[in-house]
Amino acid sequence: MHIECICQNPDCRRVFFRNPSRIKDPLRVFCKRTCIRHAPSLSERFWKNVAVCEHGTECPYCCWEWLAGRRPEGYGLFNVCINGKWKSDRAHRIAWQLWNKRLIPKGLFGCHYCSHPPCCNPFHIRPGTAKDNSQDAVKRGSLIGRYHGVQARGEQLPQSKLKDSDIPLIRKMYVDGWKIKPIAEHFGVDKVAIYNVVHGKTWTHIPSTISNIDILMQTHANKMRGITHHNAKLTESQVTSMRLLYDQGARLCDLGRQFSITPEHAGLVVRRRIWKHVP
Repeated sequence: MHIECICQNPDCRRVFFRNPSRIKDPLRVFCKRTCIRHAPSLSERFWKNVAVCEHGTECPYCCWEWLAGRRPEGYGLFNVCINGKWKSDRAHRIAWQLWNKRLIPKGLFGCHYCSHPPCCNPFHIRPGTAKDNSQDAVKRGSLIGRYHGVQARGEQLPQSKLKDSDIPLIRKMYVDGWKIKPIAEHFGVDKVAIYNVVHGKTWTHIPSTISNIDILMQTHANKMRGITHHNAKLTESQVTSMRLLYDQGARLCDLGRQFSITPEHAGLVVRRRIWKHVP
């Protein structure tokens, strides 16, 4: 089945039909052999997608923007045919190679002096190693990490769910009487994350206006003791009665049956290993 094509000769532009199996290069489709003489070269195809500044092609100062497709980080993309196969390469690499009429050596990067990824000005590009490329990225602040001399902290980390402005608020909520679990549910994070923030184990680069003594006092007040504990089987009055009976000679097994607990549990109570806050 034949498909409709348009001659790539700008002076012809005739519509014709051709078998898809005969089309090896979609950018070089011509209706006849005489039109092939007007085929755009690689250089013509490339530079028509570059916005050269008003100072001309000899300007070493201005950035020349790439107008066609780009990668998410801003680098331009350009399709080239190598050994009959099409592949996509970085536009700034092609710009340097066309301008200097030689290939960038294998294993080297096209490094920007201007730190502007869409720029295709050959004066702003130089071949460099991976180390050179990383050092340039560190200088312009686009590469952060402990191995690059800049430690990413707080909301700079991609996995962070909290913001720098949330940390003082979390600490204040804790001192005001909020428990760890409600704070974690409010900010949509795990309880361990809130605990580490409150006790200064994480987000240490955020200054705190709350003293450690206030946090420790609130931690002591928030401890679940006695009847506030979810596993409590006794009340404070029962604990007092149990100790009084034990001082009068009652046995642990009898106390256990009377208060529906085990003798071991009764022994911990009367010896003040637990329920220490009850006099």
